Amino acid sequence: MVDVRALIRRRNNLAGNFRAVPGLAFGRGLVPFTGAVEFKDQPDAPRKFAPHYEQFIRPRVVEFETSRVAAVKSSRTRFFFFLPLAVLVVLAAVALANWHPQVGLAVGLVGLFGLWAWVYWPIGSYKSSVKEIIYPEIFKFFGDDYVYFEDGPLSVASLKPSGIIPSYDNSHVEDYVKGSYKDVGLELTEAKLTEERGSGKNRSTVTVFRGIFVLFSANKNFSGQTIVRKDSGRIGNWLRDKFNKLENVALEDPKFEKKFEVYSDDQIEARYLLTPSFMERLLTLSDLFRGSGVQCSFYDNRLLLMIASTHDRFETGSAFVPATFVDEIDTILEEMSLIFQIVDTLKLNERTGL
Repeated sequence: MVDVRALIRRRNNLAGNFRAVPGLAFGRGLVPFTGAVEFKDQPDAPRKFAPHYEQFIRPRVVEFETSRVAAVKSSRTRFFFFLPLAVLVVLAAVALANWHPQVGLAVGLVGLFGLWAWVYWPIGSYKSSVKEIIYPEIFKFFGDDYVYFEDGPLSVASLKPSGIIPSYDNSHVEDYVKGSYKDVGLELTEAKLTEERGSGKNRSTVTVFRGIFVLFSANKNFSGQTIVRKDSGRIGNWLRDKFNKLENVALEDPKFEKKFEVYSDDQIEARYLLTPSFMERLLTLSDLFRGSGVQCSFYDNRLLLMIASTHDRFETGSAFVPATFVDEIDTILEEMSLIFQIVDTLKLNERTGL
């Protein structure tokens, strides 16, 4: 059976993969890696990642280095066939354009993209296998109950009660992680939400959110709902206040107030939740994700973090560098450390009050 989602991902990433041209042209990354590796363990980490790497990932490195080099060599061979074939496609497109411009353009674009997909296919297949085999091993460092799937069961519709999901028509969810920390369940997934706007010739598809969702299942029920949104400016905040059933919560942290607006139907609980430590963690999380926007909602027994990011955080590294997976691991260690600190700061694992 054809994996439709995998084909969509490859189609969406095809244009970006043209950056592989210099590597293919100049023969980069053809020497297997044999050296040592180091990791950026977080200061609060209870143990080092290196032993886990040596036991579960290092044995795979030799295997993947062989696969990586073979994929690069195969794509490089195809690349040199691509060049003359691309010239023929362009010439055919120009000839057809003299008869019918739109047909010529369509033939040219389809032909070139089709040829490039053929060139890149070995590298794309290699990178997909990395996510399938290596990422689950990385996340098991945090606990035996951790699982990773390219496609996961967490639906955007199930998160609507949080009150921070924007209006959307279509959703695409991938790269799903599930596990726990100090008996607090957590789910993490990347998502892209789009909405159809306008009508007729002016109809277009707009991306209303792209980033990750982190859902915590706390060991306590919140008496009300508290939402932390990115600041929308004076006018945007005024309009939101007018149509929001929740009340604005005034805080005394000017740095936090500059980036976020807080709304709640329980002012006392909101102030318990938004401690200086939590606000500091949220600001750090925002900076880590390049300040592109962090929002969260406390509701029922859940905390949802919605983190906007244009960067694909689970993308496999370049096929033209050694398959040590160090960069991917360091990124995951840093981001998961911050997520765990949120649990510690809010004491989500405790069954007592706030």
